[in-house]
Amino acid sequence: HPHLEKLYLFSNKIVNIELAAFSGLNNLSWLLLNNNLLKRLPSTIFRRTPRLLRLQIDSNKFMRLPEGLLDELKIVEQVKLSMNPWHCDCFSLSFTSQVGFIVTPRRSGTVSLNVVALVILEANQSFR
Repeated sequence: HPHLEKLYLFSNKIVNIELAAFSGLNNLSWLLLNNNLLKRLPSTIFRRTPRLLRLQIDSNKFMRLPEGLLDELKIVEQVKLSMNPWHCDCFSLSFTSQVGFIVTPRRSGTVSLNVVALVILEANQSFR
């Protein structure tokens, strides 16, 4: 439906989302994908949602996000990423320094990244 503005897909045990899943949803402003089983997303999936203001992908199985994934979100006001089993490397440390995370070591040697503030971007700002 081209006039859809809010899409709530949380807590549905979603494992995979295809690249064209949001095609035609040009008015989508809220996308809630939290509390699913997602491990990855296509790097250009948000190119099809130019009006997205709020994205929740917290409480999934993401270890990392593909480079450039969030670059398409030109007017986003909030991105929730917490409660994912993030892998910590140089790219993710650079990423976290830009968006306001707390990095918490776990006993297993992995790292927990928790969002501590809303992510507010300007049109020319990039997540890289």
